[in-house]
Amino acid sequence: MGQSCEIEMAGDTASIRQARSFVTATLAAWHLERISERAVLLVSELATNAVLHARTPFRLSVRFDDSVTVEVTDGSAEFPKVETSDRDGDRGRGLLLVSRLASDWGSRSESAGKTVWFSLDPGPA
Repeated sequence: MGQSCEIEMAGDTASIRQARSFVTATLAAWHLERISERAVLLVSELATNAVLHARTPFRLSVRFDDSVTVEVTDGSAEFPKVETSDRDGDRGRGLLLVSRLASDWGSRSESAGKTVWFSLDPGPA
């Protein structure tokens, strides 16, 4: 039986910091600190995308069964795109980073928006 928790976020820039803190605290409570740094980096990317592109409040969910899955659900129906940017560009790297560092990731349509998620293998205890 897995564990899960979620929180509603306002969708402003302060929510990005709150998302990182929420994931850090959740993984610590589940004794999964070993993947916390990577999870926090990736949730920061998804939360930033929700704030900058969806511009709506969002829900952050964290689940742990065999892997840790983090989901960000926002009110925009526009799906994310992995973009490669030039080396000096300041945009377009977030989902590329997620695709490279997560065990798996994806997005799905919701009744009022979309969910973008990633999974991480927690490795041995």
